[in-house]
Amino acid sequence: MTALQNFVNGQFADATSDAVSDVVDPSTGETYAIAPVSGSADVDAALRRRRRVRDLAGRHVGRAEPRTAWPATPRWSGASRLASAPR
Repeated sequence: MTALQNFVNGQFADATSDAVSDVVDPSTGETYAIAPVSGSADVDAALRRRRRVRDLAGRHVGRAEPRTAWPATPRWSGASRLASAPR
């Protein structure tokens, strides 16, 4: 049976408690893995690691850079050619 772990900052980490939960396939009722039951200590540790990485990276980790979805072009550059086309 597969034993799952928490995934924090790109690394697998064990939970602080030994409590686990079965992961069950609902179509068969079969238990195919066990997952850690993470508590507040695990969440706090993950946040501390994330803040440390953010501080080391100059506070740029996790911040999306502004960007436009489309390049800056005229609304429709072919409009003038269409208007002057013979009918």
